[in-house]
Amino acid sequence: MIAQVSEAYRRFREASQVRRSLDEDPSLMRDCHEAAYPLEDGQVVEPPMDVGGFKPSEADWARKALDGEVVVGVDTSEMPPSTHLSPSFLFTNVGFSMMSYVEQTIHVEGSRAYFYPHSEMVDLYAMGESSSIPSWAVDVTRMDCEERVLKELLPEEGRNSQPCVLFDESFSASYLSAVSRTRRAKVVERMDRMHGDLIEMGIAPVGVFYTSSSAFVTMIRRGLMRGSGLETGGWRRVRDSTLFIRLLPPGWRSPAFKVRNRLADEFDRDIVGFYLKAGGDSIIRVELPEPLLDQVEDVHRIVAAQSALGGGYPYVLQRAHEQAYMRPGERQWVLDYMNRLIGEEAGIRDAVKLSRKEMRKVVGLV
Repeated sequence: MIAQVSEAYRRFREASQVRRSLDEDPSLMRDCHEAAYPLEDGQVVEPPMDVGGFKPSEADWARKALDGEVVVGVDTSEMPPSTHLSPSFLFTNVGFSMMSYVEQTIHVEGSRAYFYPHSEMVDLYAMGESSSIPSWAVDVTRMDCEERVLKELLPEEGRNSQPCVLFDESFSASYLSAVSRTRRAKVVERMDRMHGDLIEMGIAPVGVFYTSSSAFVTMIRRGLMRGSGLETGGWRRVRDSTLFIRLLPPGWRSPAFKVRNRLADEFDRDIVGFYLKAGGDSIIRVELPEPLLDQVEDVHRIVAAQSALGGGYPYVLQRAHEQAYMRPGERQWVLDYMNRLIGEEAGIRDAVKLSRKEMRKVVGLV
């Protein structure tokens, strides 16, 4: 079956054919929101190392595949500004997990918390023109905090290898299509700037996430579908995960592709990616800035190996999520701490006010 699929990819390889189809029928993009242009000669791609099982108990091969690498996972949680909380503020908690496989395996993890009162957010982003915090401010501040953490964690001095940083998010950011153009522009500009800063520092940023996209399948006609059990005539929307879970053996990936969506067209963005089968029923999408396309084999190896250690999803991302997550008791502690500080300064009790809706979120229902 791999030979049949490879031949189908080869026949559909020519990017001009894909673009011509989209240009001739613009309704395809309106209907599907996203498309994938194949960038590699037509074949599914075997891993650049020997692959075993995708359970942690079967992952000795993964540790060998990561020899010499430094891999970091980053995730973030927030208590955002809200009309249900007075005084309003932003509390951002950046969780990280770093595994260094240089000489000996070293694991460092933790979190960094950042607090921004309403007045500081207004000064930073509204620039005195309004007393309201712009809708895009939380996204931009999150990336500011993540970059601060990574610069602290991965100083340029004394590095022997290029660290790979995994973000639990989509770099192509199709989810932003539904927000205002101003918000799209601000978030995309900050994301692209962070990626550029990290690459300049010798760090490889990589987005890893589960997806329900049908971007790749919209580019496929009957030729590729033949043999997959998903026969169709003409165009058909099928989730990429549904297709690749049938086509890929564990550890293999799709051809690299370039993402076309509203943000790519609007802001001239270049994001590339591939789908990876991380075990029996796990298909994850991996994205990176196009300047890192020549490192796709290394990214394939690192993400596959980390996914084996994590039982189907990168281990460092699972650990970073644990570090970033704020439990209800921790959120309540933040509110109590603020209450004490403000109350002592102003000489009043119950300085922090929560609406009933917000109170239910923090303390739950009895």
